[in-house]
Amino acid sequence: MSQVDQILSGSVAFYPLGEANVNLVVNGLVKRFETAGVTYRVGDMSTEFKGLFPQVMALVNDLVNYATEHSEFVMDIKLSNLCGL
Repeated sequence: MSQVDQILSGSVAFYPLGEANVNLVVNGLVKRFETAGVTYRVGDMSTEFKGLFPQVMALVNDLVNYATEHSEFVMDIKLSNLCGL
């Protein structure tokens, strides 16, 4: 199976560091899921997602770029080509 056809699932946990308005940054990240073309579910501590390989890789890139522009952070990203959402 080519990467283009492969389904990936995963989760992202985002921890802004030294940020006074945490909700503003987190809500901005959630908006990236809304436009990424992936299935997602926002949880209390992380967001789970599933989509085609190119969509997921573009989403990860977008999340890191957005977070870098808006906060110092720790981001825990887990990916699987077998299990998930």
